[in-house]
Amino acid sequence: MSLKNIKQLKSEKGFTIVELLIVIVVIGILAAIVIVAFNGVQQQARTTAAKANAQGVIKAADTFNAECPKTGACTTSGYPTAANLVSYSNASGSTASLPTGFGASNLIATAVTSSNADGKTLTYIPKSNTGVCVGYWDSSANNIAWLYGGNATGTAPSGSPLTCP
Repeated sequence: MSLKNIKQLKSEKGFTIVELLIVIVVIGILAAIVIVAFNGVQQQARTTAAKANAQGVIKAADTFNAECPKTGACTTSGYPTAANLVSYSNASGSTASLPTGFGASNLIATAVTSSNADGKTLTYIPKSNTGVCVGYWDSSANNIAWLYGGNATGTAPSGSPLTCP
């Protein structure tokens, strides 16, 4: 190599391996922060969707209770079973409407768990003429949460079968 070539190599600029490693570490830290923040947003979104679906089911059950016996479309009065609610909400002329895509398989009689965190499976417990309890998985609290329709109040106890106080 000539002296001219050596001087030319020294004048070329570039990043050292240390500088590149520092940049990679900083990008990794920022990515970890974003992933953790995004996971919390997903949990909140699942909980919000589940609560909105539970409120929709309660509204449909309340509508059934108020409207069905008056219209003569059903023989039962009070709060319906899951199957009766789905059937009635699908009937023409009914104003009781379940959340989009809900069917009898979405309304279960056992307690929802973290495997039901998608918000599309709810615990549904009718209490004949008094009200209804609807449980959904609260991803933020990592536990079941309850909403009540009609005169159903209190805390629905865990266990099988579930009962609404």
